[in-house]
Amino acid sequence: MAVLLDCVWVVHAAGAFVDAVFLELLGANLYLLKLAILVYMAMRNAQGAKTVYSQAVAPFLLRHEAQIDDGLEFTRQQASKKGLEAKDMALQLISRKSHDILKLIGMLVASIPQETSPTAQAKPAVQETDTGSQGAKSALDEGDTAPSIAGDVDAEATRSC
Repeated sequence: MAVLLDCVWVVHAAGAFVDAVFLELLGANLYLLKLAILVYMAMRNAQGAKTVYSQAVAPFLLRHEAQIDDGLEFTRQQASKKGLEAKDMALQLISRKSHDILKLIGMLVASIPQETSPTAQAKPAVQETDTGSQGAKSALDEGDTAPSIAGDVDAEATRSC
């Protein structure tokens, strides 16, 4: 059954190709002829699709197999080439735009008003050693800058509280 359906669709595709030629010759009668051919091909007892495929389509495909394969290979190579070009263009665009986006994020972060509440301020981390001296200092002392999100944003724009 699956082979019969495959034959129907292959023959139907070949018929769609021939439509352009016969439409001018037959006019409106072309559609009646196509309907009659499709009914003939779909009838199980007539096995029209197998007949048309084995008598017309298969010999045509076998005669032109090398040309068809060459055309498919050429198309595959061109599609691969164009796909790689599109990938490179997309990566360049993403690279350019991500730099702009990171710069914008840095400016937005810098424009956020800083809170002055005690919970929002960084507290120095004090660590006592065996001798009782103080070890590590605050991660950000007064006057130090926070790490920049975007490399090009000024230090003034990212100054911490």
